[in-house]
Amino acid sequence: MKFSGNKLYILLAAFGFIISNIISADAQELNSGEIYKEIQKLNQFGSVLYIAAHPDDENTRLISYLSKGKLYRVGYLSLTRGDGGQNLIGPEQGIELGLIRTNELLQARSVDGAEQFFTRAYDFGYSKNPEETFSFWNKDSVLRDVVWVIRKFKPDVIITRFPDTGEGGHGHHTASAILAKEAFKAAADPNRFPEQLKEVTVWQAKKLFWNTFNFGTNNTISEDQFKLDVGTYDPILGVSYGEIASQSRSKHSSQGFGTPLVRKPIYEYFVTWEGTEPKSSFLEGIDTGWDRAINNPSRAKLITQKVNEILTKFDFTAPYKSITALYTLRSEVEKNYEFTSPTLFWLNKKIEAINKIISQCAGVYCEITSNKQNLVPGQTAEITFSVISRMPNIQSFECHFKFENINIKKDIKGNYWDTTFTYTIPTSLNFETSQPYWLRKPRNKGLFADVDLNLLGLAKNPSPFKAEVSLNFNTPDFYITQNPTLNYKYNDPSKGEITQPVFITPPVVIIPETDRTFFQLSEVNNRTIEKTVNVKVKCYAETFKGNLIVEVPEEWQLLNTPDELKLDFSSAGSEKNIEIKLRLFENPSLIQQKGSYNAVISYYALSQGQQLDISEKRLSYPHIPNLILYSKAKTELVLSPISVETAGKIGRIGYITGAGDKVMESLKEIGIDIYELSESDLSNPSILGMYKTIITGVRAFNVHSELKTQMPNLMSFVNNGGRLLVQYNTNNRLAPLDFNIGPYPLTITNKRITDETAIVTFLHPNDKLLQEPFKITPSDFNNWVQERGIYFAGDRDPNYVSLFSMADPKEASNDGSLVYANYGKGGYIYTGLVFFRELPAGNIGAYKIFINLIYNP
Repeated sequence: MKFSGNKLYILLAAFGFIISNIISADAQELNSGEIYKEIQKLNQFGSVLYIAAHPDDENTRLISYLSKGKLYRVGYLSLTRGDGGQNLIGPEQGIELGLIRTNELLQARSVDGAEQFFTRAYDFGYSKNPEETFSFWNKDSVLRDVVWVIRKFKPDVIITRFPDTGEGGHGHHTASAILAKEAFKAAADPNRFPEQLKEVTVWQAKKLFWNTFNFGTNNTISEDQFKLDVGTYDPILGVSYGEIASQSRSKHSSQGFGTPLVRKPIYEYFVTWEGTEPKSSFLEGIDTGWDRAINNPSRAKLITQKVNEILTKFDFTAPYKSITALYTLRSEVEKNYEFTSPTLFWLNKKIEAINKIISQCAGVYCEITSNKQNLVPGQTAEITFSVISRMPNIQSFECHFKFENINIKKDIKGNYWDTTFTYTIPTSLNFETSQPYWLRKPRNKGLFADVDLNLLGLAKNPSPFKAEVSLNFNTPDFYITQNPTLNYKYNDPSKGEITQPVFITPPVVIIPETDRTFFQLSEVNNRTIEKTVNVKVKCYAETFKGNLIVEVPEEWQLLNTPDELKLDFSSAGSEKNIEIKLRLFENPSLIQQKGSYNAVISYYALSQGQQLDISEKRLSYPHIPNLILYSKAKTELVLSPISVETAGKIGRIGYITGAGDKVMESLKEIGIDIYELSESDLSNPSILGMYKTIITGVRAFNVHSELKTQMPNLMSFVNNGGRLLVQYNTNNRLAPLDFNIGPYPLTITNKRITDETAIVTFLHPNDKLLQEPFKITPSDFNNWVQERGIYFAGDRDPNYVSLFSMADPKEASNDGSLVYANYGKGGYIYTGLVFFRELPAGNIGAYKIFINLIYNP
């Protein structure tokens, strides 16, 4: 959009209302070297799509080299969001972990310059073969998504991280290569997924490569393969591509992939699957110049020359001097517009790039921010828009500012302007606007629900209140466009300026302290059973009056008075903590006879006939933006597998936290007397003597180096009659164990059982650990989630006894899931069984097994 006149004009028009879940990157400022590289990229039309299975599978070394060095358009398609992985920074699992890892990928792409895409495939955990993987995913559905991304991105070259023959190990890895191979051809076939052709055209990539690897003992590279040094130094950027790659890789904090900066040569190797064998470049024989976008060879040559002239005359101390030439270049490119032409895709990309370069050369920075992070439909927020051009000699400009019904025209003196106005959030929005789009509908086994094509493949929801800014310098043809999105900005005294996304929220949310709570029965049948559940009601509206309605199962009586459930908020951000009091109405002995019990408490806030029944979960980590998930407000009410009296016999339990799990909280929920231990506690025998059993959290020995020095104290604790239960640890090149973590020699392997329904053979069914306080039977392994176990015990001293044996289909049995040894007066247990998944999932059988392991009367 253009405006005539001799001054600077600004138009800001809001459009689109889909909330963003990550910090907006549209205000990123480039230095002169980075601007120069962007101008160089105007003459480069090559594009590469890298395909693998998970966040962190991508080869950031190659991606950084292709994006920053060769200046190709580069994309990474991760089939999954990494939902099924482990988490080194917190307790989040499943979709919460997937949301964290999605944003870690986006942070990585902000470093290496590539674009990020996903399919709807859900990471259901480790898979040993592609057949199992496709039984969860529905191969054709994921293939459809891959084809869509290829047709939309239009890569010249596709590169896979893994082969289709299994050397990548993980079934997801192999499946990603199989899908890439099929999609390479399917994307060019108009008979495959024809419904997509309303939005995109068929696309035939020219070449397909496998990026071979050397993962320690798994080496697939050879010197007869095509190879590239991707670690070369870029004097314009002042770093090597290996250093950029290390910074990108280190964004995967949840996976512990922080890496040192690499400044040496780095060679990558490739096998050609489709297309001609390269000699020096992936894109040999592919037109990567302006001829691709312009059918007239002389015009294409002219534009190429103009870009080269801009580069030759570029002044690193005064980038704004290139603006006139960039405007002339843009005008020449616009002359070639033919709206029915297949080259329109490329022309749009280059004009968008030129506009961004002009903005950077002009030192233009504009932003639109809210004084609130939480925006309630129908209520107001203070919105501030600001713009500055840091070119010399800007003395005045005229501003035409439009946002919804806000329309301002104003003559401004100087080079800066800002304005603040009150904005009413449209009532057409609701909390689902902020819900990650792939989580708005229930997931179907291994596949997230189908979505509109305009969302398919995207890493995140499109931006919310998006603005268009047009700046005109001196003549009608000299204009700049920018598209800032609305964010929340504030100052932290210890960190400085912080920018976070805005969220569309309900007027109030109801946040139970836990999704699941247990109640205990007594072995004395006439004991009255009462239970409390803590709930927080948080208000985002300016005011709210109403009542909290609690719907309890018919066996229970709600004891709260109406006043205790009254809601009266007079300011946004206020909260009320309510203790929900319940009494078991039914005779406890009747519930005991049932053997199990599971019910739901539901909540909603009632105000003037409106029912608000939404809960929220906020995720906050310093390396990614704030994240939010919404769900129905409810608490699952479950009968504890242990009675009050049994809990007393278990006694006091100590817990050494690991990489992040909810085992301690899960045990506390069922009535276990459990406490977190500090490093100083482990050095004090009298404190250790207060506990009957000590548990180490998952990967505790991997993340706490001090535990190596504490092993003698822990072994002394066992020798004196205590029990030490060690949950899984890893032993590999990323997290090696250079000491023994048991009383006798014991090795840890990467062996696992991924089939959560695998038959479990009891090797010593009468062992005391399987008898007290519960008799453990095969039924206690029913309804497990994701897998049986990981990182099993391997070679070990004969003093260790194995209790279970299990196998994945077509594999030999493994007896390393749970081993124990007597030591002195006490006992030691190592287990790879995934209690860190099963206990938070509420699996009663897993609870019973775990209780037996810590039962040390």
